[in-house]
Amino acid sequence: MNIKYRLVFLIALIIILWKAFNHFDVFEKEHPKSEPSHEGSKEVIKVSIYYEALCSDSRNFIVNQLAPAYEDLHDEMFLDFIPYGKAKTHENDGKITFTCQHGPTECQANKIHACVIDILPEQRMQLKYISCMIYDNIVPLEALERCGKELGVDYNPIADCSNSKTA
Repeated sequence: MNIKYRLVFLIALIIILWKAFNHFDVFEKEHPKSEPSHEGSKEVIKVSIYYEALCSDSRNFIVNQLAPAYEDLHDEMFLDFIPYGKAKTHENDGKITFTCQHGPTECQANKIHACVIDILPEQRMQLKYISCMIYDNIVPLEALERCGKELGVDYNPIADCSNSKTA
């Protein structure tokens, strides 16, 4: 084999080995990446929930799985609610409209949920409000009012938001 090809082969081998060692952290022995770098800090996991306000699977997940898990792990989770699901966005002459899988009522409920997320700053209350609404969301404005009263939250700013063009 020509010396030139041997040299190219050797350099390529060194680069491949170097990349493999870096990828698998072969030389890192002090702190694994999953542990916090300083004492007292916790790693917070972002959980994005894409859901539909009238979907029975979404309801089941939020009410029966997410809410109980959040009660146990709220210090370790950041919830990112996206009430959109299988909706479609349409733009026509600068006007944006939505088509939802379960019809206009679901679009209205998704919009109300988006306003709950926007207006209520505390994650635990967002989850409680969304869980309450999604449990019986067939008439979204009634669910908004009922859940506001049950949770002691002024629902009027949420209703105003859902009726605005910015929601």
